[in-house]
Amino acid sequence: MSANSSESSIGIDCVCIQIDAGRAHEPLLNTITLYNDNNKRYLVISNANKPGVFNVSVVLPTIIRKDNRKPLSLLDNIKFELVLDTVKGDLRRYLGLDDDSLLVVKKAEINSNIAVKKGVPIESIMELLSLANLRVSDAETLALQVRGVPLTKGNVVKRRAINSIKTKSSVKSNRFGSKLYDKSRELGIEGKQIFRLELCYNARGVKTALSKKKVLLKDLLTPNTIQLFINTYVDDTANYIFNPLSDYLNDLTDLIVESLCKGKGIYQTFLLWKEYIPDYAIFRKCVRRYYKRNGYTANSADTEASRTKKHAIDDGIIVNQGAISVLQCLSSRIKEQKKISTQC
Repeated sequence: MSANSSESSIGIDCVCIQIDAGRAHEPLLNTITLYNDNNKRYLVISNANKPGVFNVSVVLPTIIRKDNRKPLSLLDNIKFELVLDTVKGDLRRYLGLDDDSLLVVKKAEINSNIAVKKGVPIESIMELLSLANLRVSDAETLALQVRGVPLTKGNVVKRRAINSIKTKSSVKSNRFGSKLYDKSRELGIEGKQIFRLELCYNARGVKTALSKKKVLLKDLLTPNTIQLFINTYVDDTANYIFNPLSDYLNDLTDLIVESLCKGKGIYQTFLLWKEYIPDYAIFRKCVRRYYKRNGYTANSADTEASRTKKHAIDDGIIVNQGAISVLQCLSSRIKEQKKISTQC
């Protein structure tokens, strides 16, 4: 799971800008989409619902890189001016506008990545996060799982292959939504797995993070401003992603140990709970706690847990392991970025 500092840095991906050029400004005949030299989209200009108002979507990293595998981070600070000048030049060319005060940021996507080693399916990470934070309705729309709801079949994600999890801002917070997904699959990267944790801040979220009533693009593209966004992202991922995950794992462990104490047997208990265990490390921990409670050693517990795992695999059950350690590693790296940002 190793990754260099640039791969694990927190940064900005896409921003949405709204420009009010005045009712007299002519609308666009067609939506304008611009691509970089690697044929990756970096800017889209379209008419808004009001006369003279335009929506501009900018994928900031693809202005300076071949794609947006890595977000625009503090490590790119010497290129912030280039990014701003590129956007301003395109708007001057296609809209005839050259006024920084018109480039109002309405949305911003902040993310971080982690490289995942082979043998740990990203789908298992998605499934674990789904169980901890979300449930899937019949329409396959995601909503926040209410804390304290009993673990029932109705609350479990039944599909093993989950490509991405998206929530709207109203689900998690009135400031942001989230998108958790396999970035390597999106970019068509072979031989490497990249998991991305992205928070999509709306207008309220942008203004709250930066303590401003109006945020301009030129204000956003400064080291100090991105540091503020990093701090907000660190706190929000802890409160809305990692803390609920920790709560889920603690509750699940207690429930499984309680089930083991009822004497149905190790393997039968695993079968009862396997839909809630996308990482076998969960069940191994439960067996250890159960064995300790009954006076047995950790080595004995591990031997029994390994025997149970082999039994399950022999029965054709998919048994994954590693999702928890990946998320723990990502959580630690994100927390470290807040320390870095406050020291810069």
